[in-house]
Amino acid sequence: MAEDIKMSEFNEAELVKILGLDSSGNSKTEELSSMMERVLSPYLMLKYCGNIEKDTDLNELDSGAYYYFIEAGEISNSPGFERFILLQLSVGSFHVQIAFAVIYSGVKWRTKHGGDSWQSWNAISFT
Repeated sequence: MAEDIKMSEFNEAELVKILGLDSSGNSKTEELSSMMERVLSPYLMLKYCGNIEKDTDLNELDSGAYYYFIEAGEISNSPGFERFILLQLSVGSFHVQIAFAVIYSGVKWRTKHGGDSWQSWNAISFT
């Protein structure tokens, strides 16, 4: 059996794994990045921010905040706006995309659950 190490003798280094106990008292290890993603995922839903490039399929995007201008080139599964800002949020197996037109007023949204296909774009109107 290994000897106990005093806290004052621990080396300073970047953490990669966490050692702990589960609810039954069994020892477990978990990658630090995996634990942080699992713990913070409800709070860190936007993993990417950037522009939508030519030939991008909106069905294949990760969670994030995006922008698109028609001058960039054609894209697939577009909400039909020439210029828009897109938010994609994912929590567990539930996903939503919300597109905001930046030239003419308009908002569209669609959802997806698990391995299902994205639903059709739905318009939101304000009166």
